[in-house]
Amino acid sequence: MEKIEDKNVVLLEIGVGFNTPGIIRFPFEQMTYQHLRTTLIRINKDYPMVSQEIQNKAISFDEDIHQIIAEVKEKSL
Repeated sequence: MEKIEDKNVVLLEIGVGFNTPGIIRFPFEQMTYQHLRTTLIRINKDYPMVSQEIQNKAISFDEDIHQIIAEVKEKSL
């Protein structure tokens, strides 16, 4: 992250729950909070919420990931 601190960064998190939140979920929220130009996109049907500190820097979806991918593919054709 230090090498790209002056760039816009998007962290894409797909289907990460609370089995091992210290591996991806919490570090992604922390990076989003700490780096001014970072945005978190979270796709998680069961746990889409983000911490209050980064709500203005995050986008979350609670739809099924298969549906989202199908819609993205359809629009890109």
